[in-house]
Amino acid sequence: MTLKRKALLLLMTSSLAEGAFEAWAMLHPAQSQNFLFPYVVASFFLTLFLVFVWLRGDEQDYRYRRSAAMNIGIVALGLVFLPVYLIRSRPKGKRLKAIGLLLACFFGMYACLVAGYIAMALGSGARFN
Repeated sequence: MTLKRKALLLLMTSSLAEGAFEAWAMLHPAQSQNFLFPYVVASFFLTLFLVFVWLRGDEQDYRYRRSAAMNIGIVALGLVFLPVYLIRSRPKGKRLKAIGLLLACFFGMYACLVAGYIAMALGSGARFN
């Protein structure tokens, strides 16, 4: 398994865990208030780390070096700078596919988040009306 695939798999897994934790926190607010902020911060940094692991693998595949400004942009405004990176690093004819795969990855992460939330909520006995 390539570095990029491992990073994507871990991103999806962390999204699933984040959804499960959010459902648990919603169902147990008194118990979760001490864990919520540290978890959100840790989740943010884990996601950033995994994005940069993926970018490292992509850099090896496409031989494209990111500038320091691009790295700062990815941290500050990832939704804007990731597509810019993909457009700059891909040859013509592969750029639109790369943007489509990025959108599919975002959708997949959101789907994993929702699945984790629903699984934890149902496992805890919550009912959806």
